[in-house]
Amino acid sequence: MTAVPTPRTASPDSVAQPWLPFEELVQAHWNWRRTGDPAAEQTYRAKLAAFKSECGEIVDSYWCTSAPSAVALTKDARGRLTSRLHFHRVSDWATKNEPDIAALLHKCDELAIKIASILRGPTQAIAMRLVVSSATHVLSLVDRPAEHRRAEDKEKALAYEGTQLKEAEQYYEEVGLRQAQLVYLRGMIGGTLVIAALATGIWALSGRDFTNRIVLAIALGAAGALLSVMSRMADSKQVFELDYELGRLPLVVFGVFRPLLGASFGLVLYAAIASGIVSLNLTGGGEKETYFYALLSFAAGWSERLAKDVLDATETTVGAAIKARRPT
Repeated sequence: MTAVPTPRTASPDSVAQPWLPFEELVQAHWNWRRTGDPAAEQTYRAKLAAFKSECGEIVDSYWCTSAPSAVALTKDARGRLTSRLHFHRVSDWATKNEPDIAALLHKCDELAIKIASILRGPTQAIAMRLVVSSATHVLSLVDRPAEHRRAEDKEKALAYEGTQLKEAEQYYEEVGLRQAQLVYLRGMIGGTLVIAALATGIWALSGRDFTNRIVLAIALGAAGALLSVMSRMADSKQVFELDYELGRLPLVVFGVFRPLLGASFGLVLYAAIASGIVSLNLTGGGEKETYFYALLSFAAGWSERLAKDVLDATETTVGAAIKARRPT
């Protein structure tokens, strides 16, 4: 099995082709090592060049000596700001009588696909190296040099590699969550800047006191939502969960909506208090009252629970007023 898709079927005898799957490269390597024929080596070298032209340089690999099977890690840096790593595997011949080893290698495939799709930068390289290391050790258990091992030794080695693969998966999950949080945070910062720009424009065009309070409630509600999420991300004791496998664009969109939600909560809380539906017996007026509205709007963006409590109080008050007006 290989992580690179096969767009077309290449002829096994062709050595001058623009692309070929990893399976053909493994078969050519096996024929060369088995026969030692110079013509077979020339065929392998030609197929290797064609494979590298499409998938990049092979930076790590393991080739079985007892069957046409192998695992490899390629690094492709063509036309990209950062290089991308891809995991390749062909092991059906070596594992046809080893279902446990085949299942563990399949898990390596799954994890490598996730890592290549989600992680970026050095963390991708670290996680992919861990997967290749596990796949190499697992495949070596069915290679001819390892046949002298006792069955119980092979079982212990297989259990150990299963544990190592779980640790690699845990590393992927931790790093994937952190990278998703950063993408989500970028969306939040973008949404907050847009809301702040709109609020500033409304404030500049209007000189009315109540309009200024509305603008202040919107801006501080968005700021409260932003700082709340940043605080939860920075606190190691709190877990800010995100589905990091959604992709970068959905995370950015969700991040943009978070300050919008905080701004809405801030505005609703201001309206509930300013209208008198929720009475807090404010005294002093003037700037003190404005600052109090600003504080509550920020708190509403910071804590969704506070906004929910205000909405519950509003619902209770309005419901009681409606019942009082109903005819007996």
